[in-house]
Amino acid sequence: MSGTLSISRFYVTAIVSLGIGGEYNRHSVPGGTYKRDANIIPDFDYQMAAGYIGKDVFIGFTALNENQFGRIEDLHIQLMNLQASCFAGVFF
Repeated sequence: MSGTLSISRFYVTAIVSLGIGGEYNRHSVPGGTYKRDANIIPDFDYQMAAGYIGKDVFIGFTALNENQFGRIEDLHIQLMNLQASCFAGVFF
């Protein structure tokens, strides 16, 4: 799901995504044999951008957060990636 709000030369954009995927892992325990596990894992991501677009220049900011979840037996794992950046440019 996404949307953009534009007021004059300013804008704000938001994106949200939900998903589901599969995971297969093979691991061993100390002194034991290899174990196999298959899981269904959820995925949740969102992104936001805001900026200004003028006649000669543009500037803005973006932020992205990815969340992934996993599990190995009783161990629950969450991976989070947060990324942010600023940008600017000139029209010529």
